[in-house]
Amino acid sequence: MGKPAWACALGAILLWALFATLVRHAGTAPPLLLTGVALCCGSLASVHRWREWRVPAPVFGFGVASLFLYHACLVAAFQLAPIAEANLLNYLWPMLIVVLAACGPAGGGSGNSSGSDCGWRGIRASRWTIIRYGVRRSSG
Repeated sequence: MGKPAWACALGAILLWALFATLVRHAGTAPPLLLTGVALCCGSLASVHRWREWRVPAPVFGFGVASLFLYHACLVAAFQLAPIAEANLLNYLWPMLIVVLAACGPAGGGSGNSSGSDCGWRGIRASRWTIIRYGVRRSSG
């Protein structure tokens, strides 16, 4: 990978890590506005290559609508609940994917069960930390 690719990857990781904090510092801005502005700014990075997109319009529309709804709900959750608890719920969906993968046609192997075991341990440790040290809603 070249330097521009590394810079984009580092920027994506940085934005992902700071997402909850940036939402909290946005104050009382409506979730739909924050989501719309963020997704529009993010789409500007690839709009110059729109002719290379090979996705049918209905699939593209469904994907955009799904991303918008997901992030609007996530922004609303960050504004309504303590960040640590909202993030804990946000990160439960990958755990659900690992657990439900065993129900798929390939079935679950030992990797699936050890992965879900590690995931549940992480969830319990996060929840214990929240209970032990408390989570206070920051004034934003």
